[in-house]
Parts: sequence; structure tokens; C-alpha cells
Amino acid sequence: MLFGKPPYETPDVKLTYRRIKANEYHFPDNIPCSDEARDIIEGILKIDPSQRYTLDEILVHPWIKNFGECPLKNADFVND
Repeated sequence: MLFGKPPYETPDVKLTYRRIKANEYHFPDNIPCSDEARDIIEGILKIDPSQRYTLDEILVHPWIKNFGECPLKNADFVND
């Protein structure tokens, strides 16, 4: 979402699946990306689930904290 396209997307479905399996993604050279944004993306996309950021770790990550709380966390409509 940060870059406007899925991280593994290619024009070829089979290649996309290979990239997912190999966890092969790249940050676009033409779009600025902070170190904090890179860190949270890398933490969320770890191959080993035990090494991935948990939801609690994501919510306290500096990139998230700098932009305020998760919009749904305090939303009135969530319980409607």
C-alpha cells in the first residue's frame, strides 16, 4: 500500500508465486522510503513466522507511532 502495488507483483503469475516463495521483493528506487518504513515492511514480510513482527510490535513500531494510532483501534463503528 505504501508504494501503490503489491510487493511481489509481476506481469507473470508463476513468477509472482516464485517471488513470494523466495520472499523476493524490492523497494522502488524512484519513491522515497524512510528507514523506519523499510524496517516495518521487512519485519512484516519475514519468511519465518516466528521472526515476523507481531501485531503488538507493529503497533509500537516508530513508523506507526509517528503517524498516530491505528484508525480502527478507537473507531466507533467497529462495534456497530
